[in-house]
Parts: sequence; C-alpha cells; structure tokens
Amino acid sequence: MPASLDRRLIAGMRLFDAGEYHDSHEVWEEMWFEEVGETKDLLKALIQIAVALHHRQNGNLRGAELLFSRAGREVLPRVRSYLLGLDARDLELRALRLLQELQNLASVEHPRFDPNLVPRFESRRRDAAREARAAGERLPPEDDAAADR
Repeated sequence: MPASLDRRLIAGMRLFDAGEYHDSHEVWEEMWFEEVGETKDLLKALIQIAVALHHRQNGNLRGAELLFSRAGREVLPRVRSYLLGLDARDLELRALRLLQELQNLASVEHPRFDPNLVPRFESRRRDAAREARAAGERLPPEDDAAADR
C-alpha cells in the first residue's frame, strides 16, 4: 500500500496535531522501517520534528536543538518539495524556524515556543482520507468524518 494512503500516516498526523509528539513518532517509526528513499527520509524528518517537540516540552533543549537541526539541515533538503501530500519545503522552514527560536531563547530559563511555528496536518489528514476513499480504501469512521469537515 502506498504510504500516502497508510492509516498510520493519518493516525500520526492526528496525534501530532493533538500535541502527542511522542506517540506520533511511535506511529511514524513503524512506517519508517518499511520505507526506502525519499519516503523514508520524509518520515525520518517527521519523526525528528516530533521527537524534538517532545524534548522541547520536557526541557531537553539540547536534544530538541539537535533534532530540529538534523531535520531542517540534513534530511528535508534531500526530499523533493511534495511527497505523501506534504510540503517538504514548508516542513524544512518550520524546523529551521523552531531551531532558530530555540537558539534565540538559549539564555531564558524556561523558554516558551511559538506554537504557530509547529506544523499542522489537519487539512492533510482530510485530503489523505479523501484519496483513500477515491482509491476504494475503507477508512475507520473517524477518518471518514474528518474528511468531510
């Protein structure tokens, strides 16, 4: 099954949008093991961004900085602009902005981050559900409902 129609991609997006970064990383990691090439790289970057945000929430600022840097400077530049219906350039820019914000706040004891910099996948989830339905896939009821919103 193409990863773009994989329920795990959509489930990971739902968890990520809910701020459940560790759980989204776990879901995407299952997919990552099965993929190759650019798809594997894109999933790797999604995982790195999710884990970076998880670290950021838990105060591991060095870990977050390292993963934002890897995703934005190393992995996403290897991915074509649009893959799995996602804009890799936008993800790259967001990872680099989150990295820059974190570096700018290095002297602050408990830095807060701008949630507007965090990628959101809600519309992509709806699009993926529509694609799956068009391909004859039957998604769980919550994915059908999300597609209709």
